[in-house]
Amino acid sequence: MNEYLKYLIPAAFIILAGFNFYSGRYLEGSLYISIGTAFPIMWALKDGKIKSNKEFWNAVSWGLVIIALLLFMAVLRTDAP
Repeated sequence: MNEYLKYLIPAAFIILAGFNFYSGRYLEGSLYISIGTAFPIMWALKDGKIKSNKEFWNAVSWGLVIIALLLFMAVLRTDAP
């Protein structure tokens, strides 16, 4: 993956989270925060930048992805007519 995308994608999610928090959509903001933090942790694990407690950080990243999935389902449910 391109080195710049590793910074651009999480930054885009964090910016979207800030916009959604500003707009009062806290559920969507939480969704973007969880994804915006899960991706860098996964990429750091894959690149070998995290050397200690790999099992813990792997569990944290997958926990954030599962939380994001549940938040996405909640957003779909609340935004549906």
